[in-house]
Amino acid sequence: MVEEFRIFVRGDIDIATSPQFYSRLAAALTEHDGGIVVDCSELTFIDASGIRVLIDIHRQLEADGRPFRVEHLAPRYQRIFDTLDVSEVLGLPAHTAR
Repeated sequence: MVEEFRIFVRGDIDIATSPQFYSRLAAALTEHDGGIVVDCSELTFIDASGIRVLIDIHRQLEADGRPFRVEHLAPRYQRIFDTLDVSEVLGLPAHTAR
């Protein structure tokens, strides 16, 4: 059984850092056969460009039949993901308090 590869996100993912974030995730796609888990427990900020990276990587993995999910997203960011209707796609539980 191929295990999932966990990537830890620290700091901000914004228009300035999203290209490096994408490169890091894309490298994980080619270096590991299993799914990818993005651990956001130390994420301090994410904007639309960072969310776009997550969606793009999800689509690539989905095309290969590989799992992808985001974990430990702070509630303030969870609400944004819910509003954009991408929580379920990225493997996040929907935030119940709206």
